[in-house]
Amino acid sequence: MKAIAIVVASLCITTAAMAADSCKDQATQKKLAGAALSSFWTKCTRDSCNAAAADKKLAGAAKTSNVTKCVKDACEARADDQNLHGAARDSSVTKCISDVGA
Repeated sequence: MKAIAIVVASLCITTAAMAADSCKDQATQKKLAGAALSSFWTKCTRDSCNAAAADKKLAGAAKTSNVTKCVKDACEARADDQNLHGAARDSSVTKCISDVGA
């Protein structure tokens, strides 16, 4: 049972990391900044996490849990990219999660 939980957790983390990297790469290619970057990143993250859940054929509580974890991990990766620490990091992650709507 622990092995299954570890596999599921690693898939969630991998999916979130891929979503964050993919959205970051796309934003860089489009040379977005400021509000445009924030808006794009929010939509991209939401769409990536929902697509990942759909690819896994998740529904109901499993889908909600997966999308929430994916968004949280992507927001934490974004805060790490911005080199935030402590209260600033926590505030950024909380706002990010709220903006994405997970």
